Amino acid sequence: MRFSTRLFFSLLSLVAFTCALGGNLLLYSSFSAARARRTEDAVRSFRMLQYAASAVAASDSVAQLVELLPTLLEENDAALRLTQDGETLYDSVGGEASADYFGAIPDAPDATELRRMIFTHQGVHYLRLTGLLKVTGRELVLEGVFNVEEAYAALHLQQRLYRAAYCVSLCLGAILAWMLTRLLTKPLTALGATTRSIAAGDYACRADDSGADEFASLARDFNHMADELEAKIEALTDAMRRQEEFTGAFAHEMKTPMTSIIGYADILRSRALSETEQRRCANYIFTEGRRLERLSVKLLDLLVLQRRDFPLAPVALDALIEETVRVFAPVMKQHHIVLKGTVESGERPAEPDLLKTLILNLLDNARKAMPEGGEIRLRQTLTPDGFAIAVTDTGCGMAPEELQRITEAFYRVDKSRSRAQGGVGLGLAIAKEIAELHGGVLSFESQPGRGTRVTLTVGEASE
Repeated sequence: MRFSTRLFFSLLSLVAFTCALGGNLLLYSSFSAARARRTEDAVRSFRMLQYAASAVAASDSVAQLVELLPTLLEENDAALRLTQDGETLYDSVGGEASADYFGAIPDAPDATELRRMIFTHQGVHYLRLTGLLKVTGRELVLEGVFNVEEAYAALHLQQRLYRAAYCVSLCLGAILAWMLTRLLTKPLTALGATTRSIAAGDYACRADDSGADEFASLARDFNHMADELEAKIEALTDAMRRQEEFTGAFAHEMKTPMTSIIGYADILRSRALSETEQRRCANYIFTEGRRLERLSVKLLDLLVLQRRDFPLAPVALDALIEETVRVFAPVMKQHHIVLKGTVESGERPAEPDLLKTLILNLLDNARKAMPEGGEIRLRQTLTPDGFAIAVTDTGCGMAPEELQRITEAFYRVDKSRSRAQGGVGLGLAIAKEIAELHGGVLSFESQPGRGTRVTLTVGEASE
């Protein structure tokens, strides 16, 4: 059973019990008071009859008292019977009805005793009083029957009124209990709706925690729990995203070096080379293998652990670019691409493996923009506190709206072509991370059908 239903019936039961208990106590108190008043009136009348009879009997005979009793009876609404030693001297009722009113002739009570008994005759309540009269040395028993139905009639009337009032009170109590139940369970209902919204994926949904009662305290605790849960979900989601990016990035970064390794290995396998040429090809294979080993760790730190404190050491940029071009040469040859470039000699602080990865990504993206054949121009210049590297292709170019999203992870301008060429949309996203690690920025210039220029600027020019 729902809590609101249990609460409603609990409140209704409380109202019903309270009204029943209070009403019955009130009826009993009122009836007891009314019956007590009527009894006292009857006792007072009976005492007056006793005194009057005793006064008459003191000066006259018993026979004269019997003759006087009807006169006393006219002044009182009662039935009288006078007996002595089991013999009836006077009976105002007479006949068989006398036994119903008075019953058997009683024994003589004590001088101060007044016996009382309430009985019902034909649905009417009566009070029977029995007292002692002493007349000229003889003991007489005087009995009086008084109608006390007025008190019981009042009780019956009050009971009928009470039952009607009880039904009305119960209906009003039911309405009040329902309203109070709705009011008390409203915060729980709202909290349940919030819980269902969060379970459906709306992690930003929160319960109303205004107020100072226990429900508000519960809502605040729930919201705190939801905040912690949302933070943990975001952290897990972010961790999964970074792991996914790392997996994709590592697979992406393996492609170009593996192409070079396979190309030089194929040269060693298929051609007769001099010892110097063999050593040079083996050196390229060994160098790229070691770079892949180092690169896997560095990409893990960069993308998954979000590390930003890689040590930057002076690097001869011209030698690094020339080595990068040699690694990329088999790919360009395979796709009939011409690479032209100009470099300036000099050293600048950089992380060599990551910077080489950035340049390879720019060259690879330029290559993908040209399905077969074309020209790539690479230009590296030095600035007083940095450097700039620009890669320009003669490929298909991009629309202005696409330039805003090309550094997003897994975004691909031409999804069908990128899929055919093995792209997953991570090259420029990785390049952006590496550029920021060096304190630089990537800028893009492109026109559809006229090619694209990507420039890495590190140093004062990037600010």
